[in-house]
Amino acid sequence: MAKKKAQGNQSNEENKMAKKPREKKKEKGSRSTQPQIRPLDQYTGYYWNAGYHGMNVEIKDDALFIDATDRSMAFTLTFEHERDQTKYTAHLSDFWEGGDDLIPAEFVFDGEKAVKMGLDLEPLIGDKIWFERKD
Repeated sequence: MAKKKAQGNQSNEENKMAKKPREKKKEKGSRSTQPQIRPLDQYTGYYWNAGYHGMNVEIKDDALFIDATDRSMAFTLTFEHERDQTKYTAHLSDFWEGGDDLIPAEFVFDGEKAVKMGLDLEPLIGDKIWFERKD
């Protein structure tokens, strides 16, 4: 019986390693943030990645927003500014299941316009998926 239990624990550990869980929604005010200074329209536009295709960053309810419900893994992202006018937490909501998974997001600027957007959509990769602005 102990051997069977040990094997069960091993498979549980393997399952934990196979899928890294995303951080869940924290209580408001639990993260330290800096104020958003840059105008949000400097971030808006159409961003492209060969694997994920296009994502349109727009403004909705005074926040950066992506509606990606047009794809098989349908979701929306609502961005919350963290620091340096480039670092964000994106609130990912699955179109079918709802939820509020937090993912790191980042913008890269060239002058007054964002030219790249990085999203940590695949935690097992260990880096952000980068999208280039195309407009």
